[in-house]
Amino acid sequence: MSARAADSWRLTLPLALPALAGLAYLVAFGAPARLIAVNAGALAVALAGVRWGRLPPGKTARLGLAAMAVGLLALPPLLAHEVGGVSRWLPLYPFQLHAGLLLLPLVTVIAASERAWGAGADGSGLRGAGCAA
Repeated sequence: MSARAADSWRLTLPLALPALAGLAYLVAFGAPARLIAVNAGALAVALAGVRWGRLPPGKTARLGLAAMAVGLLALPPLLAHEVGGVSRWLPLYPFQLHAGLLLLPLVTVIAASERAWGAGADGSGLRGAGCAA
């Protein structure tokens, strides 16, 4: 197995195993088929993103992408589209997409890749803040 393929598996397993357990839970307890299909589709998109997605190489492009994602988090309240009294959903017919669940993983990955925000060169990003031993 090539180093790239091994790295892909290493990045995919922490996402895939809990999600597959969640899908098994939905099936075992009789969740509607549409809910299971939507969650399976979301897992497939996420796994494809881990496998083939890449951040832009330039720091300015990455920070611009993060700024755009954070800006899009403000979009649902501006659209005044509510689901159950909560306005954090993006209407994309026939789906209602949760803005935070779509955009915060991207912002987190970009922040973790930046030395000023993420782990230092020695991996001490959280230890320096007193969060980990």
